[in-house]
Amino acid sequence: MSISRYPGGGEQFGMALLSGMLTVLLVFLLISGWLTIQALNLVLNAFAHHPKHPALWIPLLSSLGAWTATGMIFATASSSTSAHPVLQVLVIALGVLDVLAPVSLLVIARVLEIMHGDLLMLDRGKTTVVDSVLRQPWWNGPDQGEMLYGSSDS
Repeated sequence: MSISRYPGGGEQFGMALLSGMLTVLLVFLLISGWLTIQALNLVLNAFAHHPKHPALWIPLLSSLGAWTATGMIFATASSSTSAHPVLQVLVIALGVLDVLAPVSLLVIARVLEIMHGDLLMLDRGKTTVVDSVLRQPWWNGPDQGEMLYGSSDS
C-alpha cells in the first residue's frame, strides 16, 4: 500500500526524503570541513609562534602515538578471528586517547593564543596604575579647607 492516495506518491515521498537527507549531509560535510580548517589554522599558528612550548608537543605526540597504536591494533585484530578481552579494553582506552589528545591540543593552542595575544591586554604605555585610575593625582589636588570653605582669595 502506498503512502499517498495518488499513484506514484510513495516514490515522490521517498525521493523527497532522500533529497533532504543528502542536503543535510552536504551541509554537515561543509561545516565539518570548515571546522577542520579552523582547527588546523589554530594549531599551526600556535606552533609557529611557540615552537618549543612543551604544552603543545605533549598532546601532539600522544595523538600521533595513540593513532599509530590504534591502527596497529586494528591491523592485527582484523587478522585474528577471536578478540581477546585485554585487547578490547586496550582499544577502548586508545579510542578515548584518540579523542582527548587532539581536543587537549586545540584547547592548549587556544589558551596560548589568548595568553600571548593582544586581545584582552590593556595598552600600558608609560602610564602607571595611579595615572590610569585617577584623573589627577590626589596629592596634587586642592587643600581640604579650600574644598570645604571655598577659596580664601576673596
